[in-house]
Amino acid sequence: MVVVYLEPSVVAQVATESFQLDSTRMVVPPFYSPEAPELRSVILSLYSELRIGSGVQLLVHSLANILAVHLIRHVTCAHRPPPTTETVLPRPKLRTVIEYVMENLERSLTLEQMASVAQLTPYHFARQFKATTRMTPYQYVIERRVERAQQLLRINGELSLAEVAARTGFSDQSQFTSLFKRIVGITPRQFRVSAGIS
Repeated sequence: MVVVYLEPSVVAQVATESFQLDSTRMVVPPFYSPEAPELRSVILSLYSELRIGSGVQLLVHSLANILAVHLIRHVTCAHRPPPTTETVLPRPKLRTVIEYVMENLERSLTLEQMASVAQLTPYHFARQFKATTRMTPYQYVIERRVERAQQLLRINGELSLAEVAARTGFSDQSQFTSLFKRIVGITPRQFRVSAGIS
């Protein structure tokens, strides 16, 4: 069984900023085994990622916003407005966010931090970032971490896999290995061997 509790402030913020609803007069009832496929999909994605291990704060915040959107739509039958140029993250803001991510890969990046750099709310930032890059902020950060890990594995055979994981922002070696294999197709140890580093 998966139980998801959303902070009321998250739902209120999405309701106000994205649906122009009065959050003080809106009630989202509890859902038990929701039939809506989009709700089940988000919840199962969250459950799947949490099983990998700790260090998924950015993903949790992204999915919380997405789940809030689906819940509000389910309750109000609201539909997403047609896409406009406003849904795209402006290039200067995107460049600033990317620079921030690359300078802080080894830290525990959060959606709020990235949104603050872009001077946007977390919901609008996540939406515009994905519209621009075709990746969620979480996916983007993980891919950049894996790229940096590949660089370290190629050039420094003295670093242990745990040290590589720590230097690239993964919570532990297990999470590092799991996500590295998902993206690259082989484990970090296999990658190091294939690169000729003993």
